[in-house]
Amino acid sequence: MVPKDIRARYDKLKKSVNYYRTLYHVYDREEISQAALDSLKHELSEIEKQYPAIIAPDSPRRGETSARIQKGAPRGRAVVV
Repeated sequence: MVPKDIRARYDKLKKSVNYYRTLYHVYDREEISQAALDSLKHELSEIEKQYPAIIAPDSPRRGETSARIQKGAPRGRAVVV
């Protein structure tokens, strides 16, 4: 069983990481530094390691399988040469 406070923190981290990744990969914008994003992802990862039952289908650790990409949103940054 996952404690309520851990569940709440996990949900907030998951939402934040997905939001910042979408900004970066889809809209080519950054609101926080890469180091700050890495810190959030690390904390999320530690919670998932400690409580494997908490892992959600839209977890950033599951790769680019979120609904925004499945619905056809652009992937990654375009490279212009």
